[in-house]
Amino acid sequence: MSSDEVNIEKIVELREKIEERIKNLKEELDELELTLKIIDKLIENISYKPAIEIKEKPEERTVERPIRREPLFNWRGKTLAWVEIYLDRVVVDISLEANIPIDHKLVAYIKRELDKLFEEDLEREAKGELEPSKRFIYTMDEKNGVLSQIEFMDHGNETRRRDLLGKIRWMLRTYARENL
Repeated sequence: MSSDEVNIEKIVELREKIEERIKNLKEELDELELTLKIIDKLIENISYKPAIEIKEKPEERTVERPIRREPLFNWRGKTLAWVEIYLDRVVVDISLEANIPIDHKLVAYIKRELDKLFEEDLEREAKGELEPSKRFIYTMDEKNGVLSQIEFMDHGNETRRRDLLGKIRWMLRTYARENL
């Protein structure tokens, strides 16, 4: 065996080791990226903000004004709900006079509808079709067990807005007919 053959064998062996190491590093990188995605989802589910936004220093926010504010639901001459439309979100303020218990079946219906949109966006995000910062999120607030506000961030999706506002209006109308 000549020294050239030995050198070539060592070089080929070294090349195979490097390829194996690259393969292992790629697998490790994939595992680390998956772990980061899982951690980001946990943070986002708890905070309603993408993890990257939490990590970055918050800049001073300017006061955002709604594009429009208008009554959403009137009952017997009283406005019981108003809607504020922003570029990326919608806020529905519900009068405490409406007295809708947070645990009422109609509120549960709206929550299911909001959850459905949230889950759809999570699936789209997992498939890479949607950026985490563009995901639909919402909050429902109550005061003393009474629904007081529904806010959702839809990033200007007009179809979702019309659909959700129609469902919220239906909930308010149905509750008013049955209870007010």
